[in-house]
Amino acid sequence: MKKIIFIIFLLPILSYSQSNEKYKEFNFGVILIDPFYSNLVDGLFSDDFEVYPGASFLFGKTHYFNNNTLLDYQAGFAFPTVVTGKIGFGIGNSDFATVVGVRPWPPTAYLQLSINQKTNFSIEYGEPEMWGDALIITYGIRFY
Repeated sequence: MKKIIFIIFLLPILSYSQSNEKYKEFNFGVILIDPFYSNLVDGLFSDDFEVYPGASFLFGKTHYFNNNTLLDYQAGFAFPTVVTGKIGFGIGNSDFATVVGVRPWPPTAYLQLSINQKTNFSIEYGEPEMWGDALIITYGIRFY
């Protein structure tokens, strides 16, 4: 039921977009995990955290609105989580955009900077119960 309400809420928003872009995106990066639930920032300066590589291939769409805002959402395949996705709202245009959003799996909040609709840098923070505190840093390349 929540999904249906969410889709009904998004449909009017998407219909008012000025333009949109569909894309494919390849991301790679690292995840820093503090498995002991201590402060991750303190762990960066000690041996209390673990580092793992990660990658994803996503299908996405960005809707640009007249007031210099945008809605960006993606879904696809990832390693090590198998599937992933994210949705964010931001400010900017096709030259440069800043997006803030959430990733449902693994559950994180993110900040993403996109340059020329071709590359992006993302930093994410969350507290997935299976890991402890987690910081994900990625670099992405988009293909149209």
